[in-house]
Amino acid sequence: MKVKVQSGHSITLGRDHFLPGDICELEDAEARRLIASGVVAAIIHEEPASAEGESFIDGIVSAIASLPIDDGDLWTKGGKPQIAALEDVLQKQITSGERDKAWRRYQEGQG
Repeated sequence: MKVKVQSGHSITLGRDHFLPGDICELEDAEARRLIASGVVAAIIHEEPASAEGESFIDGIVSAIASLPIDDGDLWTKGGKPQIAALEDVLQKQITSGERDKAWRRYQEGQG
């Protein structure tokens, strides 16, 4: 079973690099091992997404696609879109979890 955890430190898992506060999806046993060692902070429990929530995430994905890649002010050091930049496009507040979910979906669509 996979669970989502929040990284407590900069970590590299496989070919993915996570900064403190990033959300990672790991096998349950691996997540618990990393929590015990202090590498990740906690297991994130998420409510199932509603249809409205999914369409909101799709809107964030579209906002990500609209951001110029070469404008460093719009992107974090870890390469994710800045929440403030997305909020400017959407004219709505979003959470880091919503941004991260949309960012994963955006990246999957680019591959």
